[in-house]
Amino acid sequence: MAEKSSNETESSSGDGVRVVNDICTEMQDGIVLLAGERSAFDTKESWIANAGRIAGVSYRTAKTFFYKESENPNSKSVDKVRAVVAKLKHDEDAREAARIQQIKEATLEPTVLELRAALTALTARVETIGARIDHATPEAVGPGTYQEGQPASRPSRDDRDDYPDGGQ
Repeated sequence: MAEKSSNETESSSGDGVRVVNDICTEMQDGIVLLAGERSAFDTKESWIANAGRIAGVSYRTAKTFFYKESENPNSKSVDKVRAVVAKLKHDEDAREAARIQQIKEATLEPTVLELRAALTALTARVETIGARIDHATPEAVGPGTYQEGQPASRPSRDDRDDYPDGGQ
């Protein structure tokens, strides 16, 4: 014989009672989740009433859910609580994902991003220099610095006066 959990009652109706008890337990958990942590200034009634306001149900309905008093809970109220609990869980998941992303960015990502930016800048600089070399002519390089078949070199001391910046 299977063991009964604390929220299942033995009855001749069997599964119907288990479904109602499962819904009652779900609603109780939902009210507790919506109510949040109870502060020292909250009475149990104000705490339950706050959960009811968040769920969009009356205090009496929230109290009924919290104490599992209903044997036939109103489906509209159950749907309201379920919808708000689902939204709250979704929002918590989104906040947790954002927090994890923040931690990733704070630890590993800046290094990778900085390296990627430096590599991009360096690649652009190399391409710019390569383009200048490809388009270099003897006149563009300067007097005495270009010889056919030889790479361009720095001007000699004698040629430095020909440059506006002194050959620097």
